Amino acid sequence: GEVSTTSIYWILIGTNDLYDNCTPEGLVVGIMKLVQNIQELQPLSTVVVNGILPRDRLLFQEKIEWINTWFACHYDYVYDPSSVFINDEGNDVDRMRMPDGLHPSALGYLAWGREVVEKVKQIQDEDVLVQSTP
Repeated sequence: GEVSTTSIYWILIGTNDLYDNCTPEGLVVGIMKLVQNIQELQPLSTVVVNGILPRDRLLFQEKIEWINTWFACHYDYVYDPSSVFINDEGNDVDRMRMPDGLHPSALGYLAWGREVVEKVKQIQDEDVLVQSTP
């Protein structure tokens, strides 16, 4: 397919495949192929893998943590959104930020968006440093 000239690609991953008995390894392989395709078509771009958001009552939490950890170990640019959405006790999602346990609220999107903007700024700052190094 055709890919634009965007310099940063941000990949979001949902949990539907986990319902369909897709293994964490299978999900990782699919994301690896997507990242590889983008890198082949846009070799100067940066690909950020957004970790999977937590779920209601931490459904699939072991699988989500395994997948997010795998990405963190294998890719340079990964953002784990867990801290934005898990409550202070660490036993469920924050209902103010994810009221139905699956979809972020406006407050959740705002907090997540702020984190994404900071990560993008960090990447852009790194690119400026690399480009200005003799």
